[in-house]
Amino acid sequence: MTQEQLKEKYEAWRKLAGLSSRDYFNLLRKDEKTVVMKLLWKHPDIGGRLKCAGGREADLAEALAGLDTRLDADELLEAARAAIQPLVSKEIIETRVNQIITEYAAHFTTKPVHSNAAEGGVRLGKLAGMDSPYLCAATLIANGFEIPLDQTKNDNTGRYQALLSVVQSDGQAKANLPEEEAATIRMAFQRIQETTGYELCHLDRVDPRLRQIAVPRDEGYVVLTPLASPGLCKLIAEQVEGIERPSWVNVDNFPVGGANPQNTMIHTQAIRSPLLFEVPTVDREIRESLGVLHGKVRIRLERDLVRLYRDWRQKHPGWTEEDTLRGRQLEKRALRPLIVQVVASLRAKHEAICELATEHGDLLDDSFRTGDGWRLEFLNAKDPLTRAVITGVWEIEAGGQLATEILNRLNDFRFGNDETLALADIDHQRLTKVISGLLEELL
Repeated sequence: MTQEQLKEKYEAWRKLAGLSSRDYFNLLRKDEKTVVMKLLWKHPDIGGRLKCAGGREADLAEALAGLDTRLDADELLEAARAAIQPLVSKEIIETRVNQIITEYAAHFTTKPVHSNAAEGGVRLGKLAGMDSPYLCAATLIANGFEIPLDQTKNDNTGRYQALLSVVQSDGQAKANLPEEEAATIRMAFQRIQETTGYELCHLDRVDPRLRQIAVPRDEGYVVLTPLASPGLCKLIAEQVEGIERPSWVNVDNFPVGGANPQNTMIHTQAIRSPLLFEVPTVDREIRESLGVLHGKVRIRLERDLVRLYRDWRQKHPGWTEEDTLRGRQLEKRALRPLIVQVVASLRAKHEAICELATEHGDLLDDSFRTGDGWRLEFLNAKDPLTRAVITGVWEIEAGGQLATEILNRLNDFRFGNDETLALADIDHQRLTKVISGLLEELL
């Protein structure tokens, strides 16, 4: 083969793979067979298709081990298409795609928090959806939004990125895939989304580089490890695009993901571009009223009033040693300010809820109210105490629940030095009668 013929052959190969002259010049430093394999791996119909099926460059080399490199470009391409056909069957695609998703796919990952932390993350599915008035991944899923996936770690083979390009709306055109193969890939992603709630990915242990927050719960603490979701940032950024935001702050690139964030996450720009808005005016009453309607009533005891009751117990220990009528009358007098405060706070909550329903009805959808008032299904789903605070109608069950709640709060109350009221069993029996009697008077 003359030098001119060889040049024409190489030029046809270069165009075959869509390489620039500079990239191709670097390839020519290798032997001819290596060059051919590299070119076919970069070709969308060969390497691109094989990546989407979960294949590696080594798989291509094995499939093309006996390929005659003396073929011209078109013949070479047809021979390669036939050679990889067994590697892109539906069964192989399903198996390999599931393995790649398990290895790389996640919504919340460790890398944006600390780029040197061990890879790991959390993948969410439709079962993670949650009905709540807050903006978060779970509530967006419950409302039909699809959060873009990111990666637990960088896939140097490019297979995971190729699969994501297929899942996107224009993915089939990008990868030049037959419709059957593209549908198999999309179905694998969809199947995981449909059957998953919260799934941990490589988080058997928490890397010490990750920040942890200890949050009080019951008698101890629960440790939380905050993770970031670049895909959630991308989704929110798309939804608020065009909304006017403050112009007095200019933050182009928030330092997230280390020196090379493109190696640690896919949606780099979304998480590095913070969204800044004017802080809205907080209406505490509206927030607390919505909290009752979406959840339940929570009882709060005034610390100063509990302290007064503690001081009375310390000054009159004899009256609390046995359950007598005289002792209950004195204790009733000592507890009255505390119970009055609780009842007054619940009545204030009821008035705030009524005001919310009449003046801010746009904050409540049809699942809460009809034209005539509260929906019966909504009220029946609430516990007696919460139902009483919403409607203002106090039934016997509501009073009994309130007495139990107050007693539990007194039992669990902690002062500054971790001191408690040290209530014994006889105290519980007596206080149940005392608190119930006060509530009967006040309600």
